[in-house]
Amino acid sequence: MLAFDYVRDHWCLELGIALGSLEFAFQNRNFDDTDLGAQVRASERESIKQVDAILAELSVGRLRSDYKDFGELMSDILARLGDEQMWNLTFIGICVARLRLALAMDGERQKALLAAARQSLDGAYSLQARDRDEVFDSLLSATATTATAAARVLEGHATPSSSPLNSISHAPSRDTSSKRPTAFLSYARQDSESARRLAHDLKNAGVDIWIDVEKIRPGEHWQSAVSAAIERSQYFIAILSSRSVTHRGYVQAELREALELLRQVPESETFLIPVRLDDVEIINRDLKKLSWVDLFPNWSDGLRSLIAGLGAGSSEPVSAMIAGVSSSTLTASLFLGWQLARYEIIQGSEIPEAQAVESELRSEIEVLLEGRGDRISLVGVSARQAIRRTLARALGRDLGEHGSILIGIAAFRVQLVGKSSDPANNEELRQLVFSALLDVDPSVVPNKHALFEELLDERPTTVAALTQMLRRRPSHAKRSPDA
Repeated sequence: MLAFDYVRDHWCLELGIALGSLEFAFQNRNFDDTDLGAQVRASERESIKQVDAILAELSVGRLRSDYKDFGELMSDILARLGDEQMWNLTFIGICVARLRLALAMDGERQKALLAAARQSLDGAYSLQARDRDEVFDSLLSATATTATAAARVLEGHATPSSSPLNSISHAPSRDTSSKRPTAFLSYARQDSESARRLAHDLKNAGVDIWIDVEKIRPGEHWQSAVSAAIERSQYFIAILSSRSVTHRGYVQAELREALELLRQVPESETFLIPVRLDDVEIINRDLKKLSWVDLFPNWSDGLRSLIAGLGAGSSEPVSAMIAGVSSSTLTASLFLGWQLARYEIIQGSEIPEAQAVESELRSEIEVLLEGRGDRISLVGVSARQAIRRTLARALGRDLGEHGSILIGIAAFRVQLVGKSSDPANNEELRQLVFSALLDVDPSVVPNKHALFEELLDERPTTVAALTQMLRRRPSHAKRSPDA
């Protein structure tokens, strides 16, 4: 099932994600609130455009205009898909869309959406129930909220066997030889917001994180799940703060279990890592003996130290794959990403200067794409769709090319950070920069946080400067304090 035809199968995942967004708009199209209702209807129109564009890429026609409900629309689309692979991947894409929505929620709402995300995989009928569970767990563990991230997860678990994920081991033993470190995150409810933030940051650095709010499914015996996860994990991260250090609850039982396991671990091997959120005094005698990490007063500095201690990926922002690419090839991919990001800003602008160059920039991007063998007309195509199409084709050819385009997009976006007088706008722009790096394969950018910070610090204003920054020898690159 998972022997990927990158272009076609990537579009199937994109189709599922677009359908998931359209489903949400269908469900909320009758909102009474005037402003919110208008936003939902606008979202529905945009989602329909996306679905139509993807159907065109897959050469299976266009949407009709007379669907009574979302179920009829889904039935029509699924009837057009040519084989089980396309069907399965479309449902996995719907699961990804629901996961993305769930991870933006919390509490009971999040649990309900996670259950709905898992339920969507039941549409992938040619997968066994156990395989569907493992696909869901893998997508959730990797926080796969894009088609590219989902494709990496699925391809990473592909095997010659009929079970797409039978290489995953569920034995309750600590595997210290894994290429991706695994860590159990222990925290008190008072620190849940910081725990979620840390889990998100560590996942982006290549760490497989076990955190209860994401891993325990509805109806599961949670105490057994927690104990098994602690025993399986390579690391146990204990989050401590002045708000929670004296808190009574199950977090203390988790810590006792980890300390018991620590006694079985050789002193030369790291297992339990205390992480402080503030200047709390560590009272536990066993914890006092261990070196801890402080996420204050600077979260980023502490995070770098923790990532280095976990051995996640690399302390270097980019891998040797970038250094091995010729300057002309690297510059061409970075330049394409840079120009796509420019087009994203300029397209549809009411500023006369932007309108004057939009057509010229569109033609230039088409020439760049044609030079790669991608004949894509951008007339009538949104910049976002152009970026998706470009990345889908690049992913089918080479991970380095795909990653370099995304780095170019991030580098152009970083020029805009700090230009607004509104702090909220600047924060949103920072998130847009990092979102471009999220989809870069870890073999290209093993430490996304380090590259993100380097882009913000150096702000290369030309593609040539960006190429020079990326091709610096490792000895000249930034290192975390503990690397």
